[in-house]
Amino acid sequence: MNDFYRRFLVKSATEHHYVNIGKIFTVLLVLAGGYVSSRLASISEGWQIVLGIGAGTGAVLILRWYWWRINAWSEIVATLGAAILTFALAEMRFAGNGAVVTAKTTLITAGVTTVLWLLGTLLTKPEPTEKLVAFYRRVHPSAYGWQPIAKLCPELPQVRDFATNFANWVAGCVMVYSALFAIGNMVFHRFLLGIALLVLSGLSGWMIFTNLSRQGWGTLSGAADAAPVAPMATEKT
Repeated sequence: MNDFYRRFLVKSATEHHYVNIGKIFTVLLVLAGGYVSSRLASISEGWQIVLGIGAGTGAVLILRWYWWRINAWSEIVATLGAAILTFALAEMRFAGNGAVVTAKTTLITAGVTTVLWLLGTLLTKPEPTEKLVAFYRRVHPSAYGWQPIAKLCPELPQVRDFATNFANWVAGCVMVYSALFAIGNMVFHRFLLGIALLVLSGLSGWMIFTNLSRQGWGTLSGAADAAPVAPMATEKT
């Protein structure tokens, strides 16, 4: 409702109108979800749908923090393209076992969707400059993909901590998946492996906490300028 209806279709209605539209959308989403669920033959099919849509939208959802050119249409095209491709490919028959079929459909969805949202991005206007500047001042993202906007904020030191952010992203993935697999292994009484995965998850979380503490927690909300980061955690400028 906020990202599409209010932004592109009806821009100046009352809050009461938007609340009612939100209720209608909620009912429609529940009905659509119920229909999709009724068509599934197994839980694994549901996970394949989630995986396919996530593979198509993952890149744009990450890159919006690193590239100023990403706009609302980038995400809309990615979401719609990934959903359509996921359901269309589910009706096709690919050679190979289950894992091979999942890999093929995921790669096709991710590749085609990436082309679609890139075209949608480049063929539409960027976000208004004032919004981009406000976002840059608050989030203070790495300057590599934000140079045109960074030049409009010369009073702010340019952040070049891509290496640290990438390390935190990898550690975050390890932390979450290690915790999930740890719980699964413990449920099946594989306690040794479960404990080892929990330790790995904890170490990953500690790494993220240490990196963020070194950067300064105030920088996460734009409340303070970035603190100097140790050379081993940043890229050379």
